[in-house]
Amino acid sequence: MRNVHTRVVDAPAPLVSDLLGTLAAVGDRVWPTPTWWPLRLDRPLSVGASGGHGPVRYEVAECEPGRVRFAFHPGIGVEGFHEFEVTAAGPGRSVVTHVLEGRATGAGRLTWPLMIRWCHDALIEESLDNIERAATGRLARPHRMSAWVRVCRRLVLRDKPRGDDIPAEAALAHGAFEHVDYRDSFTIRLRPGMSADPAAWASAIFLHRPFPTHAAAGREILIGDTSPVDFRVSVLLTGDRLHMSTLVRLRSRRERLYFGLVTPFHRVFVKAMLKRAVARACHPGRGETVGGMMVR
Repeated sequence: MRNVHTRVVDAPAPLVSDLLGTLAAVGDRVWPTPTWWPLRLDRPLSVGASGGHGPVRYEVAECEPGRVRFAFHPGIGVEGFHEFEVTAAGPGRSVVTHVLEGRATGAGRLTWPLMIRWCHDALIEESLDNIERAATGRLARPHRMSAWVRVCRRLVLRDKPRGDDIPAEAALAHGAFEHVDYRDSFTIRLRPGMSADPAAWASAIFLHRPFPTHAAAGREILIGDTSPVDFRVSVLLTGDRLHMSTLVRLRSRRERLYFGLVTPFHRVFVKAMLKRAVARACHPGRGETVGGMMVR
């Protein structure tokens, strides 16, 4: 199989080549994160550097100004390579080409034509978008994901929240109430490039019903209300994790009855809200800005 993408960029080749050299570095200006798994290598971009993005593993086989070739590791479903190359196309103009060439093996014979090929196409087009935008300061026709790619992303890429203890770092959560009748905490992994502002995440999680802010300190914010029950929600960021902790104080028999009825659904709703917020943050440029993050 041979898969080729090209983009004419109205910028000189040396400038575009310098952008290509930022691949996998801090401040990578090419790879489309957080929309896709980040490209990570075990050392700076150079021959022998090993890594990949998500489950797709490869190493740098060739590296020179304006050209980087990655050779796939055995056993990932594709044998071969993928590479970026920049060539001059006249004064002030260059062509960026990405080529994937190889042979599908094992399960890849099925997953490549059904899923991987379409996700690959979207990822590379978004990489070319980033190059064009960074080199020229504009982007005439940004790539739009197809409906099928969005389905594939939901099946494969979306991270899932998991239950956890309230983190020790969540000082605002631990001091929210003297007495707590109910508590839970969920965490989900974030990707490089996502917001580090807890207020932005609180806005994204409770998009259609913002709650009053009770306190904020460092990378934690505490929001909540007193109706229909007295509750607080802590949104905290630690490393590459987003934590959402809920604490409830029940003040009457009526509140206990109400919360007893909604408790079985509460955990489902919280996990769905976290997944939705992270999914929105993975699609910059498709709608309005909420708390500094683009959402659909």
